[in-house]
Amino acid sequence: MDCLLFHKKDNVLAAQYNDSLYHLATEKTLPTFLLKAFESKAAIQLATGNVAAFQEWSLKADSIRNNITGEKVLRKTKEMEIKYSLAKKEQQLTIEQEKTRNKEIQNLILLILLAATIIIGFLIFRNLQQRKVLQQKRIVELENDRKLLALRPYYKDRKKKEAD
Repeated sequence: MDCLLFHKKDNVLAAQYNDSLYHLATEKTLPTFLLKAFESKAAIQLATGNVAAFQEWSLKADSIRNNITGEKVLRKTKEMEIKYSLAKKEQQLTIEQEKTRNKEIQNLILLILLAATIIIGFLIFRNLQQRKVLQQKRIVELENDRKLLALRPYYKDRKKKEAD
């Protein structure tokens, strides 16, 4: 509104509207509106020929502009820090998940090796038991053969006596 009045050369009414804008901007803490109020005030001062006041309001406007720019830079910096922090946490999470997956794979491999060792051990034990049983049978057979061989001359003599 003050721009329209300013263009119509009604500097007094433009200044009143600008003061309203200034008070509203300071009450609500609206830096962009405060910047606009300062720039308008500087323009009004220039239009009325008050160069010193124009410079003062221009400096205030520059100061607010720098603050707004600084806040934007600070906000952007914080956003970038948050993004970096999130990316770093995601990377750490990915690394932890990879470590967990590798640990699970190692545990599975160890479990398979343990099961294979138990099965091989059982097969070796069973094979040894079967060999023992076979050896015992063989020993029994050999003892029986030895007894038969020991009794052979006795039976030969007996057959001869029976035959005679």
